[in-house]
Amino acid sequence: TPESLREKLADPTMTEAHWRRFTCNLPTMDENKEPYIDLQDWDELADDEGILEGASVCLGGDGSRTWDTTVIAWASVDDEVVTVDARVFSVRDTIPSHVLHRGGKIDFDDVEQFVIDRFDVFDVDEVAYDPRYLERSMEIAEDRLTDANVFAVEPSSKNMREALQAMFNLAAEGKLRHRGDPVIRA
Repeated sequence: TPESLREKLADPTMTEAHWRRFTCNLPTMDENKEPYIDLQDWDELADDEGILEGASVCLGGDGSRTWDTTVIAWASVDDEVVTVDARVFSVRDTIPSHVLHRGGKIDFDDVEQFVIDRFDVFDVDEVAYDPRYLERSMEIAEDRLTDANVFAVEPSSKNMREALQAMFNLAAEGKLRHRGDPVIRA
């Protein structure tokens, strides 16, 4: 309701980035806006260990064809601490990425090979993905995951909002870890 939105906005713990992302479903990567998770807080969550080979993980994928990045991410839970990692693919050399695809289009064969490689490195339990650009890529995951869940998550869905809120909460509670990768930080 308008009243509950006003109360939420007036909450002293509500940051502009949090309001924009979780209430308005707007991106928070504008250079003039604060980041989704404060970068100092993010840096304090760095842990050199990362996710060990053979660990049980969940994969996530967000795709783009020509402008935004494509990301394959994975997460593992150990003693209520979630460790995350990701590979970022881009077509723009001005955007931090692990892999730069020249020619103006993401090379989905490369992305798909990376997804397949995750199955060789980790015990993948679940895969969630943005169906707009990764439908074909995730069919590959389904072929490899006969006993696990593979499902689409629309970017503007309740499931996506809840996942972002959960990640934010884990970071705020100090229960999120990452390997300190500068690309992921960006």
